[in-house]
Parts: sequence; structure tokens; C-alpha cells
Amino acid sequence: TGLALPSPVLGRPISYAIYEPPSGGPLPVLYLLHGLGGNERDWLSAGGLAATLDAEIAAGRVPPLAVVLPMGRDSWYVDDPDGAGPVHRAFTTDLVDAAERRHGIGGCRAARAVGGLSMGGYGAVLAALARPDAYAAAISLSGSLFPEMADGAPARPVHMFGRVFGDPFDRRRFNAWNVFVRLA
Repeated sequence: TGLALPSPVLGRPISYAIYEPPSGGPLPVLYLLHGLGGNERDWLSAGGLAATLDAEIAAGRVPPLAVVLPMGRDSWYVDDPDGAGPVHRAFTTDLVDAAERRHGIGGCRAARAVGGLSMGGYGAVLAALARPDAYAAAISLSGSLFPEMADGAPARPVHMFGRVFGDPFDRRRFNAWNVFVRLA
């Protein structure tokens, strides 16, 4: 924990934690994104990630892998011109490049996956849709995946998005980042 990677796109470092088992060779990597209100330590502290993976790898049920746990704040892992900045672009380029160079992990699509919980599950699907050349798999655990918001439709509770999609909330901005719209 307590690590940081440079991000020229953001103009500031990306804080992160990493899980690396003892290994004699290069490791595949999972980029694991936290949920709303979380941070880069959540999967290690509340999720027990290190102990679980240590046991599963030792038992041979999971092959050795590295897990990069970036701090996404409450960005929804999108590019936010009014707040957090180009988080989506930074995570899908700078984070991957810098983490893999620094730690000697991943290196190709077949050795890279992205996953997350809730808001992080949304971010994981968004990243995989944006960069199918970069990720072999995407994992959305209880992902906050919402359908497109049509004009005039009853408003959903949008307080959880903070100002990420505008202040006041902008349906068009939300829909531009909607994973279902991107799948169409």
C-alpha cells in the first residue's frame, strides 16, 4: 500500500496498492477497482484479498497472479472535465503502462483482466469496452450498471454520482458514458 504511479494524462500520480505472490516468473495481472466511497486498500483490508489469494494459490486452485488496486476516488472511472479529470483515459493507459513496467507483470492482453465492485464493476466494464485490445476479461461484481436515461423519463436517484455527470446532473453526459449505449 501507499504506492503511486505517474499519470501524465491526469497531471498527478495515481495512488495504488498491489498484491504480488512469491513467483519465479512473470505474472498475469488483474486490475481490481473499488466501489463508491472506497479506496485502494479496501480489497486488502475489508476484502481479505492477500490472505485469500495466498491460500488459493498455495492450494493450487488459483494460478499465481498480481492484483493492482488503484485509487479511483468517487470518479465512476469516467473522464470528468469538471472534477476529477480524465480518470478513464488515465486508468486505461497510464496506470496499465506504468504498473506493468514497474512490476514486470501483465504485458499483453492474454495476461490482463479488469474487475471491480459496484462503481468499480461499472468502471471495469467501461474499461474493457473501451480497450478490448488490452483486456482478456472483465469482471463486474454487483456492478452499478444502469440503463440509459431517456429525456422526460422519471429521474433515478442521482445523488450517488456526485458531480461526475454534471451539476446539475446531465442525462446526456451520463448516457455518453453508459455501458449499454456503448454496447449498442
